[in-house]
Amino acid sequence: MYPLEQMMEAQKAVLCTGAAVIDVLIDCPDSLPKPGTSKTVNQITLSVGGCGANTAIGLAKLGIAVNYWGRFGDDGAGDILRNQLNAAGVELQYWEQTQTVSTKTTVVLLSPGGDRSFLRTTGGGNAINKQDGERV
Repeated sequence: MYPLEQMMEAQKAVLCTGAAVIDVLIDCPDSLPKPGTSKTVNQITLSVGGCGANTAIGLAKLGIAVNYWGRFGDDGAGDILRNQLNAAGVELQYWEQTQTVSTKTTVVLLSPGGDRSFLRTTGGGNAINKQDGERV
């Protein structure tokens, strides 16, 4: 057996925490609309973002057992995060949805030239603290 295979057999679950947000990616036309007007965009996509969530999803795709630890809003964005993390194979044993925080959301404006601009909420993020660590 190769060393990597031995390590995979003996592996423990990884616990990820850190930013998890809903990214609303907007593929913008050449300019933004003027105030009071509208413009058709090329595409709008919802995606999970944030270093903590992205790391957890990446590890799960590699076949590594991973659990995500965080607290998010009991809102539509939190539901999307939960569903997308579950679909990627991330365990949510330490996940909590609560009405005391909102889920972080970022609107990413993608320009035709590839530049990105961001509009984001401050939201609850993963909103965990030292006392929460005692239950993990």
